[in-house]
Amino acid sequence: MAIGAFVDAPAAGSGGYSGRVTPFVVLTCIVAGSGGILFGYDLGISGMPIFFLSF
Repeated sequence: MAIGAFVDAPAAGSGGYSGRVTPFVVLTCIVAGSGGILFGYDLGISGMPIFFLSF
């Protein structure tokens, strides 16, 4: 968990991070999340019969 104990404060006058959430960032997050969900679902469905054979 990031607490920020070892992070320096921004320099005076720098204004901090000025990043934006663009449509490309949103699309990238949606694609990455969908890929993770499909990968986990595939592992659960494909790996389940192998797991049950050990019983």
